[in-house]
Amino acid sequence: MRTSFISSLSLAASPRTNLLSLQQQLAKATEEVVTGRHADVGTTLGAQAGRLVSLRSDFDGLEGLRTGNALAAARLDQTQVALQTVSDIGNELLRSTLALPGSDHAVSLLEDQAAVALSGFESALNASDGRSYLFAGINTAEAPLADLDGTPMQSVDAAFASAFGLPAVDPQSSPLVKNISPAAMEAFLEGAFSDLFAEDAWKANWSSASDAAQQNRISTSRTIATSASANETGLRKLAEAYTMLSRLGAGELRADTRQVLVDHAATTLNGALSDLAGLQARLGVAQQEIKVANDRLSLQLDIVAKRIIAQERVDPAEKKVEIDTLSTQIEMSYSLTSKIMNLSILNYR
Repeated sequence: MRTSFISSLSLAASPRTNLLSLQQQLAKATEEVVTGRHADVGTTLGAQAGRLVSLRSDFDGLEGLRTGNALAAARLDQTQVALQTVSDIGNELLRSTLALPGSDHAVSLLEDQAAVALSGFESALNASDGRSYLFAGINTAEAPLADLDGTPMQSVDAAFASAFGLPAVDPQSSPLVKNISPAAMEAFLEGAFSDLFAEDAWKANWSSASDAAQQNRISTSRTIATSASANETGLRKLAEAYTMLSRLGAGELRADTRQVLVDHAATTLNGALSDLAGLQARLGVAQQEIKVANDRLSLQLDIVAKRIIAQERVDPAEKKVEIDTLSTQIEMSYSLTSKIMNLSILNYR
C-alpha cells in the first residue's frame, strides 16, 4: 500500500484560487444589474456584436441630425424675429410717408424717422446667433453689412453731388438742392441712384454676404436652405427707400420735387415689404420642414433604441439568481479556507 501526502497549505490555497474568479464574476453581474446591459457586450453577443455596432452607428447618426436641426431651427427663429422687426419698421415708415403733410417740420421728422430706420436695418442685418451672422449666407464669420457711414453713404453722397453739381461734402444741405426739378429727380432716382442698389454695386459697397444660403441635412434624404442673405432683393429695396428719404435732402427740396421723392420712396417701400413677406414665407416653409423631419427622426430613434436595448439588456431576475449563487460560493470559499487553515496534526492522536 502506498501513501501520499497532502499539505494543509495546498488545501488552503485551492479555494483561494477560485475566489478571485468568483469575485470578478460577482462584480460583473452586479454591474449588469445596475446598468441593465451586458458588461462585455462583445463577449456575450459574439458574432452578433457587429450588428449592435451598426445599430449604434445608426442611432448616433440620427441623433446628430436632430442636433443639427435644433441649431438650424434656432437660427431660423432668430432670423424671422429680425425680419419681423425690419418689416414693422418699414411698415411704420410707409404709413408716415403716405400720410406726410406738406410742412417743413413734418418733412424733417420723416427724414429723422428714415435715418433711425436705416440704423435699425443695419443692426438687424448684422445680428448674430452667437456662432454666426444670420444674414451672411455661408460667409458666416463676417458681418454682412458694412459700416453705413463709410463706403455706402459716401457712394450715395458722391452720386447725388455728381448728378446735380452739388458740393462733394454734405451735398444734401446745399442751397443748390432747391434747384433740382421733378424731372431731374425722377431721372436720378431711376438711374444713378437705383444703380447704387443693384446687385453688383450692393456687393461692392454695402454687403460682404454670400448669395448662397447655409444648407442643413434635416433627414437621411433631405437637405434644405436654412438661412437668408443680406443680398436679398427685398432687403436691398428697403435700404434704397430708407436712404432715399434720409440722404437726398428732402427738407431742402422744393415741394413738387419732394413729392416725386416721397412717391418714389413709398413705391419702393411697398415693393420691398412685399418681397420681405415672400422671404419670411420661404423661411417659414423651411421651419415647417424641420419640424416634420424632427417628428420622423424621433420615431426612427425610438425604433433603433428599442433594437439596441433588445440586444444589450440582461434579465434582472436571472442576474439576481446569479448574484445570490456567486455570493454563496464566495462565502463557502471563505469558510472552507478558514477551516483548512485551522487544521493541525496536534489536534489528532
